[in-house]
Formats: sequence, structure tokens, C-alpha cells
Amino acid sequence: MSAITEAPSAVTTVAARKPDNKAERFRRISERRAKAVLRALNILSRCSNRSGYEYSQDQVARIFSALQERLDFVQTRFSEPNRQTFGV
Repeated sequence: MSAITEAPSAVTTVAARKPDNKAERFRRISERRAKAVLRALNILSRCSNRSGYEYSQDQVARIFSALQERLDFVQTRFSEPNRQTFGV
């Protein structure tokens, strides 16, 4: 029965929270996403351990080429003015 009485207060706390402005929302979300990317790169770096993995320099070059291509694409998205498109 106590769980039922506690649930509305939790909902009230979330609902009472002031909505973020765009700059604060960007900071909060981009930090979380950038940290996730850095964690993923750290995990990828573990594949460089030659005692556990065998790979060619061509495979490594393809991985870094794909990563760089995507990084460049994302960086250009931040440089371009935002365009909204509407479909018919």
C-alpha cells in the first residue's frame, strides 16, 4: 500500500521539474552521447591487443577510415545551418 502512495509524489517531482531550455538540453544530451562514443572507442581499442586478436593493417585502415568518414559527416552537421524539410 505504501508503494501506491509513494508513486504520485515521484510523478509530481518529475512533472514539477522546470523544462530545460535548448542550450541546457543540448549540453545534457550531448555530454551523455559523447561519453558513450568515447566509451565505445575505448572498448574498440581493446581489439588492438595482439595477444588476443590477429588483424591486418588493411583491416585497421578500413575501421579508421569508416570512423573518420562518420566523424567528418557529424562535424559538418554542426557547421551547416539547420534545414527543415517537409514532405508532401
